[in-house]
Amino acid sequence: GNAAIRKAALQSLGAVIHEGVMQGMEDEQGAGTGMDDAEEWEEFQSGGLKDDYQRVKNLLFTLLEDEEEPELQQLALSGLSSLGFLEEVREKIGEFYDSGRTSAQLVALHAMGKFPQYWIDQLASLIRPDAPPALLKEAISASYSSQSPRLAQAIEGVLDHRDSEVLRYALMTLANLNLSENLGEILQRFSLHENSAIQ
Repeated sequence: GNAAIRKAALQSLGAVIHEGVMQGMEDEQGAGTGMDDAEEWEEFQSGGLKDDYQRVKNLLFTLLEDEEEPELQQLALSGLSSLGFLEEVREKIGEFYDSGRTSAQLVALHAMGKFPQYWIDQLASLIRPDAPPALLKEAISASYSSQSPRLAQAIEGVLDHRDSEVLRYALMTLANLNLSENLGEILQRFSLHENSAIQ
C-alpha cells in the first residue's frame, strides 16, 4: 500500500509546480527572477506557496536523478513537466524519450506536450503509421498546441490508421491546429465514419 500512497502523493505535487509557474515563480529562462520581489509576493501568495514550491521542486529534482527507482523518476518528470522550458528538465525528457522503455517514452511525450515547440523533430519522427499505437496517440496529443505545419502534415499522414483512437486523436489535433488546407474535407470525410466517437 505504501507504494500506492507515495505514487498518489507524487502525482499531486505536479499541481504545486504548475501553480508556481502560473504565479510567475520562474521566468521562461528559468532563472527564477519571479521570486525576487518579496513584497509583491506577500500580496498574493497564500499559505506559503513560495516555500512549498521550492520544496516540491527540490524533491522532484532529487527523485528525477534516482536511477534505482524508474517509476518514481517518471512520476517526478511528470510533475516537473510545467517546467519543460528549463534546460535540465528538457535534458531528462530527451533521455526518457531515447531510453527505448515504452513507459518512460510515454511520460516524455506527455511532458513534450507542454512545450511542443522544443520537440518538433522528435514528434514528427514518431507520428507515422507504423509507430506503436500508444506512442503514436501520445505524440499526436503532444502536438495539440504546437502550431506546427510540419506536425499537422505528419498527422495527416496517419489518417488511414486502423486504430479508431488514433484517428480520434488525429482529428481533434488537426482541428485544433487548423493548418490543413483541406481540413473541411478531412472532417467531412470522417463525419461518415461508422465509429460514433470519430463522428
